[in-house]
Amino acid sequence: MSTDGVTWTNVVSNGEFYDLVNNREARSVYFSKKTARYVRFTGLSATNGQDFASLAELDLFGTSVGGQAVTQNIADIQMRPKADMSVCLGVNRESGSVTNGDLAELRKCDRDDPYQRWEKWDQGGGNVSFRMAMDTSMCLDIDRGPERVINDGDQMLVWKCHLGPNQQWQVSEVDYGFFNLKSKGNTNACIDIDAVADPVLTPNDRIEVQSCTSHDQQQWVLVE
Repeated sequence: MSTDGVTWTNVVSNGEFYDLVNNREARSVYFSKKTARYVRFTGLSATNGQDFASLAELDLFGTSVGGQAVTQNIADIQMRPKADMSVCLGVNRESGSVTNGDLAELRKCDRDDPYQRWEKWDQGGGNVSFRMAMDTSMCLDIDRGPERVINDGDQMLVWKCHLGPNQQWQVSEVDYGFFNLKSKGNTNACIDIDAVADPVLTPNDRIEVQSCTSHDQQQWVLVE
C-alpha cells in the first residue's frame, strides 16, 4: 500500500490461493487496518507453471475516509449441541495462540473462553465460514487427508482460512432454532460429536463429520 504511489509498504508479503483450477470463487486476504490511497497486488507465480496470471476484480473492505463502514459488524457466537447445551464447540489449545491443525473439541461453555467463540462470515451462495473470534485468519476446517475427499469420521480442526469447500458450511434448520452444519464439500456430511459408545457428552469429546441425520449431536444452536 502507498499514500503517494511512490513509497510502498507490504501489508501481506506472500500467500497462496487454494485450488484456483477447480474453485474460482472469490478469495480473501486479511491484514490489519491501514490508511492508504494506492493498493498494489503482485502475482508471484501462476498455476501449473505457466508464465502469466490475471485478476478479474479486486475489492477492498474496511472503513472509508468519510467514516462510512463497508464491512459488517460480525457478532461472535458459541455453537452448542442440542444433545447438551452446557458444552460448546471449541479448540484444543491452551498456550494463548492457535496453529494449523489444532483439533476441535467440546469445551464446557464459558463466554470468557476465547477458544469457543466464533464469527459466522457470509461467503455467498448460502455458505458461511466459521472463524475464530480471537483470530479471524483461522477457520473451522475438515481434515480430509491426502485424498482430499470428505469422509465419515474425518476430524474437525482449525486451519488458516483459504475458504476451500472444507471450510464452508450450509446452515440448515432441522428443528426450530437448531441447525445441521453441512459441509460445502460434501453436503451429506454434517458436524457431529464423537462421543464413542457413551451417549453422554463431555468436555474433550472430539468433533468430526458424519452422514447427516436429525440426531441431537448433529443439531446446533448458534448463541450470541
